[in-house]
Formats: sequence, C-alpha cells, structure tokens
Amino acid sequence: MPPRYRFLLRRKWIVLHVLLIVSVVAMINLGFWQLRRLDEKRTRNDEIRDRSAQPVSPIGDLVDPDEPVSVGGELRFRAVSASGTYAPEDQFLLRSRDRDGQPGFWVYTPLDLGDGTAVAIDRGWIPAGRETDGSDVDFPTPTGPVTVVGLIEQSFPDPRPSGERQTTVAHADLDWFDDQTEADAFPVAIQLQGQDPAPTGDLPVVLPPPELDEGPHLSYAVQWFLFTAVALIGYPILIVRTARQQESEPDATGEGSEDAMGDPVGAAQ
Repeated sequence: MPPRYRFLLRRKWIVLHVLLIVSVVAMINLGFWQLRRLDEKRTRNDEIRDRSAQPVSPIGDLVDPDEPVSVGGELRFRAVSASGTYAPEDQFLLRSRDRDGQPGFWVYTPLDLGDGTAVAIDRGWIPAGRETDGSDVDFPTPTGPVTVVGLIEQSFPDPRPSGERQTTVAHADLDWFDDQTEADAFPVAIQLQGQDPAPTGDLPVVLPPPELDEGPHLSYAVQWFLFTAVALIGYPILIVRTARQQESEPDATGEGSEDAMGDPVGAAQ
C-alpha cells in the first residue's frame, strides 16, 4: 500500500470500511427485494386480468362444495354468478377493513342456493360503530330471490375461536364458515359486484374490483440502488481527499497531524 494511504489501516477507518460494506450489501438486497415485490405485483395483476376477463360462469360449474378450500387460490378473481336467498342468521363480519382511512368491516352473508348448499357473499363494507355482532339492523339483508355476480375470493385460515359462535372474525376462514352453517358451504366466497334486484340503501358499500397498480416498488428499488452508487462513489472520493489533506498539512516534524492524516470527519468538512 502506498505510504499516503496507510491511514486506511487505522482502527477508525477499518470501522468505516466495515460499515460501508454492510450498508452496501443491505441496500443492494433491499433494492432487489423491491424488484421481487414488483414482479409479484405484476404477476398478480396479470392473473387478475386473465381470470376476470373470462366469461361469467355459474359457481357450480367451477367448484364443488366438497372440494378443499385450497381450490380458491386457483380460482380467485374468476367472475361467477349464483342465485338464491340470503340467510342473515349465519352472517359474519370481517374486522379491520379500512375504506378511505375509515375503519370498518366487510359483511359476509350466506346465499342459500336452494339445493342444500350455500356460498358466502362478501356484500361490501360498513363503517365501524355500526352493529358489530353480525346483525343487519343497520344494513338490511335483501329478502326474496336474488342473483349475484362477483369475483371469487379464496379462504384464509384463522385460529378457531373458542366458546360461543363468533360473528366477528379476523379472517374469512371458509372451513370455519362451513362448520357454522347447516348448509353445505362452498370452499370459496364471492365478492359482490352486481345484484338483481339491486341492493337498496347506502350500506354495505360494494367493494371495487382489485386494483391493478404496481405500487411504489420500482421507485423504491431505484432509490436503494442510487444510495448504493452514492456510497461506492463517495467513499473513494473521501479517501482521496483525506490523502491529499495529509500531504498538504504537515506538522512541525514534517509528518501529517493526526486529524489531517486520517480523520475521515475532518476530511469531509
């Protein structure tokens, strides 16, 4: 190593070397993590486009009530229809569902298909502060026959609540739902998009179709890679400036002072 760069072997510089390496590795990994998240988002968007573009099918043509809930992952976002009557006595609410920053619930009401089977219909959002026991006092359930059209939702497992029957849950666990209703429940739910006759009243608010935006992942990845470039370019510049300062500020003995000959803070000022 040239004598002018021997200060790089001092303890404080070694600490800086280690910090730089750790920071660069972390920033590169964060950048690639954001790119992986972007790829996942694009894959999901393609899945939504492909599946939702297929013709609307009766739910019984795509899935059987006896199939496992895992089938929902293969069918989510498919457009389906179902006809029957709502059964609000087995209704449940999915908590912690925000809309425009306002907390609330999603309302799942079984639709009795009249043949001993039922499917949970995600009728939409209601604000917190309404009835939270599954009651439909503030958001009446339509009576009489209805035909619904919507997108398939998959089941998400949830620890089974103990004690009395629960009407407010953290996840739409359709295995749990099947145990709660006397009908043979489908292993998927339907996110309501349209209904005939049309719903009356302002609640529940029908949920919009899934968004197809890619999020901020690409910009975040670019930022992390820019931070990496700044570190890799700036650190050598700091080293060169420190070496030049060492040569230009000799002390009384002709050797560089401690600050001038290797203080990275002083060199950066």
